[in-house]
Amino acid sequence: MQLKQANTLLVASMVVVAIIVLAACYLIYNGISLSDAAKIERDDNFANFERTFRKADPFPNEDNIKRMGENIEVMSNGYDRLVTDLGEGVSLAPVATDAEFGRRREQVLSELTAAAPIGHSGTRIIPQDFMFGFDSYRDGHAASLETIPRLLLQLDIIDAIVREMYASDILALTSVSREVFEGDSQSSDDQEESGGRRGRRNRRASRDEDTSVSDADSDMNGDLSDIDVPLNRQKFRFAFDAKEEALVNLLNRLAAMPMYVAVTRLEFEKAGADVAAATPERAPRERRSNPRGRRLGRKAAEEAEPAAEEADDTPTGRLARLFSGRNLESPVHVQLDVEVYNIHRPVAETAATETEE
Repeated sequence: MQLKQANTLLVASMVVVAIIVLAACYLIYNGISLSDAAKIERDDNFANFERTFRKADPFPNEDNIKRMGENIEVMSNGYDRLVTDLGEGVSLAPVATDAEFGRRREQVLSELTAAAPIGHSGTRIIPQDFMFGFDSYRDGHAASLETIPRLLLQLDIIDAIVREMYASDILALTSVSREVFEGDSQSSDDQEESGGRRGRRNRRASRDEDTSVSDADSDMNGDLSDIDVPLNRQKFRFAFDAKEEALVNLLNRLAAMPMYVAVTRLEFEKAGADVAAATPERAPRERRSNPRGRRLGRKAAEEAEPAAEEADDTPTGRLARLFSGRNLESPVHVQLDVEVYNIHRPVAETAATETEE
């Protein structure tokens, strides 16, 4: 009996060993098959890689390196020409005395005032004693020597843009604001605004939203600090009244100016309606009576009077037509923000260029 049990255990052990051997053989065979497949795929990829190189060598050779250097030189020269030709360029030269800005300011403002057209009211289209954005210097405030070069640049730009407004036949120029920068004696609260109720409304609106003309991305001269190109930017805001044709004409003139003028904001609202209702002449009012022909009492007649007047004031049929046209066009109140860009050329570079020429 014991011998039979021993034989049974031996057979079972041999079966287990056989199963383990078969499993190991399967795993080995499967691994060898995968390895052969990976090797075949590797060889195919390498063969394709070699065929690619034999057709066209992608590695840089002497000719490619030389051609790349020529391309870099062409791009560099193109960049230099672009910087040279981009705008007329500005050079903020230092000044010796603050009187230079005062003389130039008085000259430009006087000429702009004299050149202002006469409006429909018989007066010039600018307010009396208009300072064109330099209100704080009205009382003879002196500007620091460091700020005068940029003030002179702003003065020349305002002079050019305002003359384009005059040529566009605007109806009224009510406000001019310029970018206020560090060292400038004029604060944003000193900027000129139109008078009357509209001016007060603008001042109230300025408390609710940031309407100041300022820029934190530029230095004291207005040069942009976040790009590599030596680009100078000056900001301005104009408020004026005009009709549609004059506004379109002004935008076209700004786009055609020698300096690069970018319109960054344009807001306008109608001063009134462009249509007018035809009101017929009222016929003489007949005496009102009741259906039986008896005269109404005073109280009843007074009660019926408003209703009758309302009925008479409301034209019907063809009389209800609305008339419109160029002669009835209402002007618009416009607020225009512009940015003027120029290449900032150092004084030394400008002098060297003039000497070479």
